[in-house]
Amino acid sequence: MAELRSIGLTSIEFGDIAGDGDMGQNLSALGVTYQDTAELVRDDPEITEIYSEENDEPEEVVEVKGPARLRFSILNIDPTTAVRILGGEVALDGSYEAPVAKEPVEQSCRIITKTGLQIDIPRVKLYAKENFQFRKKGVLLIDIEGRILTPTKSGIPPIKWANTKNDT
Repeated sequence: MAELRSIGLTSIEFGDIAGDGDMGQNLSALGVTYQDTAELVRDDPEITEIYSEENDEPEEVVEVKGPARLRFSILNIDPTTAVRILGGEVALDGSYEAPVAKEPVEQSCRIITKTGLQIDIPRVKLYAKENFQFRKKGVLLIDIEGRILTPTKSGIPPIKWANTKNDT
């Protein structure tokens, strides 16, 4: 079997979770991703060793995989996009008005790499915050973190990936 490798990023898209709890299909990007900020990582597993009085080595080892999270920043600070990810509203004059209290947003997510790998995450809870750097080489960003959750539809994996290009 040939190795499957993937490099780069084409898009990170979000949309409503399907009504039955499956992967949403009407997805769109929040904006372009700031360079070197995108990652999908999993924390180390929680390992529990079960010991007996009679032996020095564990009798059993139980592993619970660590939580997975998606992190990236976008350059798009358009008020409509800000409302979509930060909450709040667009005022009549077109300005962005932040909410008094923010509720996390649950969405489906699709990541597509430059080499054609498609990663589907049916349910992710998104947290976002402003990261505005007012410097000569600074940029105004919205930082986004997504915590991958168990899909509400049974039998659906929390993360699924496949190569969408047949030539690699």
